[in-house]
Amino acid sequence: MITGSSGLIGSALINYLSGSSYDIDPVDIRGNSCNFAPVDILDTEMITQIVQNCTGVIHLAAVSRVIWGEQNPQLCKEVNVDGTRNIINACLRAPNRPWLIYASSREVYGQQNTFPVNEEAAIQPHNHYAKSKVLAETLVNDARKDAGLRTAILRFSNVFGGMHDYSERVVPAFCYNAINNLPLKVNGADSILDFTYVDDVVSGLIKVIELMSTCDESLPPIHFTTGIGTSLLDLAELIISLSSSSSNIELNAKDLIYPSKFYGDYTRAKILLGWHPKHSIKEGILKYLAALKSNKAALHPTIMENEDENFKGHTRLSSSL
Repeated sequence: MITGSSGLIGSALINYLSGSSYDIDPVDIRGNSCNFAPVDILDTEMITQIVQNCTGVIHLAAVSRVIWGEQNPQLCKEVNVDGTRNIINACLRAPNRPWLIYASSREVYGQQNTFPVNEEAAIQPHNHYAKSKVLAETLVNDARKDAGLRTAILRFSNVFGGMHDYSERVVPAFCYNAINNLPLKVNGADSILDFTYVDDVVSGLIKVIELMSTCDESLPPIHFTTGIGTSLLDLAELIISLSSSSSNIELNAKDLIYPSKFYGDYTRAKILLGWHPKHSIKEGILKYLAALKSNKAALHPTIMENEDENFKGHTRLSSSL
């Protein structure tokens, strides 16, 4: 079962697995392009029924943006924490006792002082979204320690590059505006983030799925990051250059709900999985710009929806982290 199957990572993962030996049960409150009916992870009966025959669960679904967590903390906690509890309970009740891969976020670290950040760094959530992710990780760890559930926690960082992303996230917003020669609004020029191309994240997920399918042990928390920090100003300038855009850059104050700096150490993923990021940020942006340009007319209604509509409906099970 893949929750958040219509989101940024989920849709890319399903596309990669199509035609493989895996039978996939996609779960998303939006349904998907293959006409699967919408499923809410808070629907205990439905989730329990789907998990009954699963050998593994990849849990990507979440209220997935920091700003949405600030706008509606109750919904964020309900989906991210109670929804995760619902999935864990379904796994524990299932006769096959499936393993569980949980998608977490670099947001759990809050603001760190030592870089690159590794998986042993202090957990110090900075906002409601991060707090919900920490609580969900705790549920996963408790199920592993107390009930013997086989688990893996994966922490992603600013994943980009898919056609099922949201327009307000920084890479889609910058790329779309650059293509259309519109201003790029940089909120915090010196904020530094670790941007990870979605295909690299999917390749890491595949390695974890293969390992969980063949081993009897849980895995420790694992980063899928690049180990390289890029400032928002440098990102904007890179996108303008790569798209040959005439866009201007508008500098605005940083939003204090976000930590100001993060880039993550992926040594553990390299040792345990043989994984490393294959795309530089330049290579990833070039691929994403090409995809946007070739699919612009078809994709505009999907990725350029306004934030209010996203938040009211299908963000509940989005997987864009």
